[in-house]
Amino acid sequence: MIQRKLTNRLIFHSSNGSLAHLKSIYHRLILRSGNIAQGISIKKVFGGYYEDSIHVCFKGNFDKSKPTSSQIESAGCIYHQLSRAYNKSLKIECCKIGKLFNNNKFIRDMIDYDPFYCA
Repeated sequence: MIQRKLTNRLIFHSSNGSLAHLKSIYHRLILRSGNIAQGISIKKVFGGYYEDSIHVCFKGNFDKSKPTSSQIESAGCIYHQLSRAYNKSLKIECCKIGKLFNNNKFIRDMIDYDPFYCA
């Protein structure tokens, strides 16, 4: 792992893997309840194409079920908190999330989510 020098993107993934494994490869993990688990340090990245990005993983298999409303709300909070922390709007990308996941609607929802409701 290397130190991130630049942060431009927030990339969302999904997985039904074990919590311990997911925490070792993603910066944040959004559980089905909407709770957010800490993963690897936000300052570290694996390098390569993703070296300017923060990775967030939804817990779940979105080929079989949709994300919960609590997960979507937590994702909105993460987006706005990080955009505020880096003093810019981060580009949102979705990486192989699942056939029941509407990427375009999700991205619009993230940008439109009211950060007033974030803890």
